[in-house]
Amino acid sequence: MRGREGVVAVVDATTESVFVWWANVGLKPGPSMGRLCGAWVVGSGDDNTLESLTFKRIVLPTKAGARALKNAGLSPDRLLDVNGTVAAASASRDRCQEAFETEQAQRVPSKRLHAPGWPAFPAALDVEHPPPWEVSYEYDHRLDSVLSIAHWLDALCSRWEELEEQRLARPLLRELDGKSERPLPVVLVDAP
Repeated sequence: MRGREGVVAVVDATTESVFVWWANVGLKPGPSMGRLCGAWVVGSGDDNTLESLTFKRIVLPTKAGARALKNAGLSPDRLLDVNGTVAAASASRDRCQEAFETEQAQRVPSKRLHAPGWPAFPAALDVEHPPPWEVSYEYDHRLDSVLSIAHWLDALCSRWEELEEQRLARPLLRELDGKSERPLPVVLVDAP
């Protein structure tokens, strides 16, 4: 997943403004790019700008963000299933651990492998009450929700990258899911 296809547009709103923060959930970006890759405050009624910020992107709206999208006549077809995505990442980690344990059980004690230290994924996200995120710079605090959600996505991707580093460092686990780095297994909400 590359380009706009791998970007989640986190959307929140008030009656006067819509807030969008992009988070790249695709493959690990290069050293000059971060996962948090854009933030906008759009006036309510600026439907064209809101459309351009969400077009062909995965969307993760709060309830107020969903209302703003609907009021703009937008109905994104790719909505992030946060719990499904965390479950898919956790299932992949569990599958790696299971493969490790199966291999370990077949070895004599003197040939045991060093156990992996798998990352813990962030706790489930409630988009209506995201965990607060401390930053050391001044910003428009109306962005608190989208900022916190985008940082949560960044933390989830960082843990996924740690899992992938360990998986790719072990020949046994490279055989399990391939020799290339995989992007976070994003799960989308089923269409109604």
